[in-house]
Amino acid sequence: MQYKTHVLFGIVLGLIFQNFSSFDVPLYFFFVIFGSLLPDIDHPKSKIGRWFKPIGWLFEHRGFFHSFFVPLIFSVVLFRNGFGGVMFPLALGYVSHLVLDATTKKGIMPLHPMSRIKIRGPFKTGGFVEQCLLMLLSLYIIVVLFF
Repeated sequence: MQYKTHVLFGIVLGLIFQNFSSFDVPLYFFFVIFGSLLPDIDHPKSKIGRWFKPIGWLFEHRGFFHSFFVPLIFSVVLFRNGFGGVMFPLALGYVSHLVLDATTKKGIMPLHPMSRIKIRGPFKTGGFVEQCLLMLLSLYIIVVLFF
């Protein structure tokens, strides 16, 4: 999926689960959005990967950073270091990214590096279904925020 779809899906999930967090609202959504982009840190041409090019050179795209181990590791590290408030919105955004990418033809390897088994869906990144989803997510956000 494209970065804008990841961001909007993260925001929608953030709106749905906002009541489960006592974190400051602007920071809550910052970490949801950051988390929704973070898995693509392994792609040197992605919005976030441009800032961390060496990671893209060292890791396979849709490999380790597209596994469910990463949000688990981040959550444990954040919690143990006193940043438990950041844990939920960051993990929510991160997992939202993985869920969307699992619906694409390229899919994800959810247990990488322990397993190379892929979860794949029928949708093409940037295709018609993604554009429809993008419009529906935008509409949902507008309705929730303004009506």
